[in-house]
Amino acid sequence: MPREPIDSHVARGPSTRRGANFHGVAMSIDVLLVECTRCNRRAALGRDDAPIRQGNMDRVAGAKFKCRKCGPVGVRSYIPISQDEVDMFLAGDPLPEARRVV
Repeated sequence: MPREPIDSHVARGPSTRRGANFHGVAMSIDVLLVECTRCNRRAALGRDDAPIRQGNMDRVAGAKFKCRKCGPVGVRSYIPISQDEVDMFLAGDPLPEARRVV
């Protein structure tokens, strides 16, 4: 059976097992997608909004985010591999579960 080509530097599967970090976000497309667990508000965070840079091994699951409406609550975060996925997410469409961080 032929192997599928790898289309991302982000490993597949739940990030709590693989320990996704901000270095992995930087190696993807420098965008972290977050969604408030309380009000479902969505946002795309770039280098100016989150500590996304090469060499930053801080885990995404350990980062604290603050919703504009709800304050500091839990978020669901995703690491996209293309601008199309960012646009889909911001439009309200679900992303593949393999992109989910926490």
